[in-house]
Amino acid sequence: MTILPQALLTVARWVLYIILNGAKIPFDPNKRVPANSPNACASYEFVRDCLVSIPGFHGLGFRFEYDEIAPFAFVDLDDCRNPETGAIEPWALDIVARLNSYAEISPSGSGLHVFCRTQCPPKGGCRRGNIEIYTRSRWATVTGNHLAGTPVDLEDRTEELLALHHEVFGSPDPGSTMPPASTTPSPLSDRELLGLASTAANGVRFRQLFYGPVPAGDRSRLDFELVAKLLFWFGQDFERIDRLFRASALVRPKWFQADYRLRTMRAAAARSTERYTPTSEVA
Repeated sequence: MTILPQALLTVARWVLYIILNGAKIPFDPNKRVPANSPNACASYEFVRDCLVSIPGFHGLGFRFEYDEIAPFAFVDLDDCRNPETGAIEPWALDIVARLNSYAEISPSGSGLHVFCRTQCPPKGGCRRGNIEIYTRSRWATVTGNHLAGTPVDLEDRTEELLALHHEVFGSPDPGSTMPPASTTPSPLSDRELLGLASTAANGVRFRQLFYGPVPAGDRSRLDFELVAKLLFWFGQDFERIDRLFRASALVRPKWFQADYRLRTMRAAAARSTERYTPTSEVA
């Protein structure tokens, strides 16, 4: 039965996507180009109409950027359902029952998504085995293929979500925490700085790395290059750099490995000797 949760319908953070070689690629519904940034989204009605009127797109998705407007989380349970019989693995049924919020069947039919509200987003790991939990810098497909027996809208499951996250990922690893920012935060917003980076002399390269399509080449080197550019524009605020990188076209599962993420940022920071300030001319 097709049911879309009202909580998601009222927030303009919807995207289009296509499936290419098994990978789901988000598109900015306003520009119809590949994009994976917080601003590349629109209202449900607009995106739905695009899906109906423009051929080539495979479905809709919702972007999760935890804030007062959308204090949401989604839990992705992979390879837990038989798409032919509908049988669900006991471990996944347990999670669905514990969270007791809107749940739906994934596009492939072999997984489940659970969407809920939370007053306190979990910190630490995001993926282990067949379980993923996200609240920020991530988008999820939304099928409306409602899982019978679950609520039809997002319920507040703050305590249940935190408990599940702790059981799956444990307490945050002190060794994986970000070092404090070593520079004074820029007075400019993310949008303003991204705009400057995109229109600078080397803006074409920045746009390729951040918005895509991703250039050919070694992915680790590309990660390093983008981090170095972000450090120039945003300063050595690792939490901010991490958040921005997760919104970029380069984000991939490897980035969520704390040792790789921190190693990349620290190596780039060690070689970054300049920083943009609002009083400086754009390089």
